Amino acid sequence: MSSKDDKKVEDDCKKEGEDDKSKPLHINIGDGSINFLPDWVGGSSPARFITAEEILSMNRTIEKMMIAHEIAVDPDFTIAKFTEPSTPLHRQVRDCLHKAYFDSLRDASFSNEESIKARYKEDMLDIFKTIRHQMLEVIPMSAITIQSEIKGLLDDEILRNQSDENIIDYYELTTKALTIVSKLCAANRDEMVGEALDEKELYEKIKKTLNVLKVMKIDYEDFALYQKRQLFMQHSCDYEREQFLKLLEVDKNAANITYQWLKKVFEGSEYSVLATLSNTEVSEVITQAYMCLLTQNPEEYPETFKFDEERLRKSSLEYYCLTILLTSIFIATNLSGKDIAEKKDFKKQLKRDLIALLDDLSFDNLKEKLESIYLQSNLEISKAAESFGSNHWSESQSKELKEQILSIENPNNPVRKIAASRISIFIQAIISERGQNNCRVPNGLSVIQDELIAMAKSFLYYVSHNRKTYGVLYGSFIDKMAKQS
Repeated sequence: MSSKDDKKVEDDCKKEGEDDKSKPLHINIGDGSINFLPDWVGGSSPARFITAEEILSMNRTIEKMMIAHEIAVDPDFTIAKFTEPSTPLHRQVRDCLHKAYFDSLRDASFSNEESIKARYKEDMLDIFKTIRHQMLEVIPMSAITIQSEIKGLLDDEILRNQSDENIIDYYELTTKALTIVSKLCAANRDEMVGEALDEKELYEKIKKTLNVLKVMKIDYEDFALYQKRQLFMQHSCDYEREQFLKLLEVDKNAANITYQWLKKVFEGSEYSVLATLSNTEVSEVITQAYMCLLTQNPEEYPETFKFDEERLRKSSLEYYCLTILLTSIFIATNLSGKDIAEKKDFKKQLKRDLIALLDDLSFDNLKEKLESIYLQSNLEISKAAESFGSNHWSESQSKELKEQILSIENPNNPVRKIAASRISIFIQAIISERGQNNCRVPNGLSVIQDELIAMAKSFLYYVSHNRKTYGVLYGSFIDKMAKQS
């Protein structure tokens, strides 16, 4: 824009401002409108509006689904995982707020101002109301004597009268409350209760008492969950599915990635030419789709795996690591010869050494890891060869070992493809509905049997839950694809 144009804009603005100062200024930006975009650029307007309440409802639904899902798929789930701060910053903020609150109480207790003293009394009564409420929450209804003891000790009216007459002893009250609580605490909380009882400073004692009650509540909830876990497992799949279908009612595109994931697998399967599929054939397509998630490490995961993305990424990396491990062992034992390969504990020791090297393997650092794998494999073979004479491992064999180990970087390496195929076939058999009850580790995989079974077991656990939850939905998608093909 030239200086003349600048002057014209400035004059126009001044003129409009003089005409009506209550109106907004309008600056002429030319005839080329940027307020219009064709549908093919920005997309047409949505078919309906989504209200703020619907968005909040979706968020609440997702939170409930996440908790239900974690209980179902995590055998080590505890309530504490969802009650503790998720980040160090969150924890630090919480601790700072608690400290500031109790510091302000401590300061108020020394004040001579009537308004501050009155506020202090109310705050302290509120704290003991909270303690009373939390104690009654964790004490079983069947413990009638203890319930009565708590209600008598922390009766609201009695405490208010004592506060008004300035005869209330907050420290003694806290000690008595803790003594009652200690009768019902789990044995592993004795040390925590002991520290709270031994605390001499009032506000630290109150803080520790509240913490004991919080932990007790979690312990009781975890115990109740443990007792009813099987019952919960029976209903969690239905609950998750129902909630997901509710999300689909609000957002029809909420399963787009899921649909495309299944479509890609279906179109690449032998069943893509069929107009209708049997239940067994649908199940096999779903199993193949699960294997694609494991072996291909996609950038985007289906919406139905929203809560299992981290588990899937971990399983994919474990599969990748086992493939590299098995390929390396195949190459090393083949080149070392039968005598060395069958030497007692040779494969086990080589596996242990290579697992240590692959501990921090990622999808991006394979090349540098292969160099270390070669060096360690060469060292183990050389040590084993010493017992058979110098001719059992030559410099030329060492050079060939290096070339073959480094070639593992190529996904199309024939030995790597064999290793990947054998691992995949075993895992696919494990997670298929037909093969879960009777699967043997194939020949060649015995050296990594323990690691393979551990990985397959973990993968099976949450994939089985996913199949029970969304299998019907997947089936409807696949039926739709078959009819359209």
